[in-house]
Amino acid sequence: MWTWTITGLNNMPSTAEKEDSVEKPRLRRDLQVVPLIYEERRVIVFLDPFKLSGGDVALDAGLYPLLEKLNGRYDRPGLRDALADLRPDGAPTLEEIDALLARLDELFLLDSEQFQKKMQELRDEFHRNPDREPVFAGKAYSAEPDALRAWIKKLEEELPVPAGRSPGATVTGLLAPHIDTAVAGPVYVDVYRRIKAQRCDRVIVLGINHREQNGLYSVLNKGFLTPFGRIAPDRDFIESLTDGLPPGTLAPDDFGHKVEHSIEFQTVFLRHYLGPSFAIVPVLCGGLQDIMNGDTSLLGDDRFRAMYERLNRLIADSDGRTLVIAAVDFSHIGFKFGHGTSADDLLPRAREQDRNILSLITQGDAEEIYRVARDTGDPYNVCGLPAIILFTLLMRKSTGETLVHETYREEATDSAVTYASMMFERKGR
Repeated sequence: MWTWTITGLNNMPSTAEKEDSVEKPRLRRDLQVVPLIYEERRVIVFLDPFKLSGGDVALDAGLYPLLEKLNGRYDRPGLRDALADLRPDGAPTLEEIDALLARLDELFLLDSEQFQKKMQELRDEFHRNPDREPVFAGKAYSAEPDALRAWIKKLEEELPVPAGRSPGATVTGLLAPHIDTAVAGPVYVDVYRRIKAQRCDRVIVLGINHREQNGLYSVLNKGFLTPFGRIAPDRDFIESLTDGLPPGTLAPDDFGHKVEHSIEFQTVFLRHYLGPSFAIVPVLCGGLQDIMNGDTSLLGDDRFRAMYERLNRLIADSDGRTLVIAAVDFSHIGFKFGHGTSADDLLPRAREQDRNILSLITQGDAEEIYRVARDTGDPYNVCGLPAIILFTLLMRKSTGETLVHETYREEATDSAVTYASMMFERKGR
């Protein structure tokens, strides 16, 4: 008999078994699957961005042969037959498969009718709300404004005094991480404290959508709620930006913003240092893979060129001062990110590539950043290339410098993430 253990990391209780309604079951494509040791057992953890079951779920690693067959190609008898030779005790019975599929469906791990219904409920709720809720408040950072303010103040007091700005210069752009604020808190504070004495009328935040996005960009015309208060959207700018762009430039809806952290983390520090006097233009960048797979240059793609030219023109023509933020991380290496080897084996080369990208950003050479990524296949999984490239083009008339370049090591998965911060200035407006 096949046995398995399903551990809800949120301690979700089991419910009655039921027959799965999916003819050829498939795991959800938006789940991140991470192997690790949990309570002295080898498990596979499913990280659900929407936390539909209340938390993340760990399955016994012995289930991997079955899980990798949940790809939409096998019906229940097909699953049994495909697994017949993979275990010494034989294939699971149909009853065992039914029980497991029912439990996975209860935990919203399958791309099933139940999952789609739940997601539609979330979409409807998101679209009704005039503001985006701070979904990571109380998790990645404190939801209490006094505690959050004290945390930022303490980090700032521990930092060395930054070098003064160039005389007569205005900060036009910042490159900041989007890694967990608990990891990179000092880096967030260091880069954002450089704008606390500056007036900004609008802030364009170029974030990264960590899930699939049908369209190069998703622009959200909603306010952002933070523990420090609301940030209003720049509705006129957003409407001018999104009107009449080529097909495929924009995602068909803005739901991707609901649980995306890359922009939310920036809003905490923006609202703290700038107060309520600015408006936000939140732009999630999707992947560039379909452009890279083609035979055109980056600016030869109508969608990318249209977004860049529209942003560049609106920034130049709009009243007031505009600040552009690139909310990006750099290399993601090691077992967690599919390399099949330790992060230590890859880190020297990954950091060297990071330094090359940082140098190209200061030079304004977006085309070379794109060319290298296309020709090498982005071997170190830079989580931010679409935003980095667009940011680099927008900063061509500004002078930039790298402030920090750091590495976070995740010992449990033998993996690592690199991140950095930059500041760009321009004399005059």
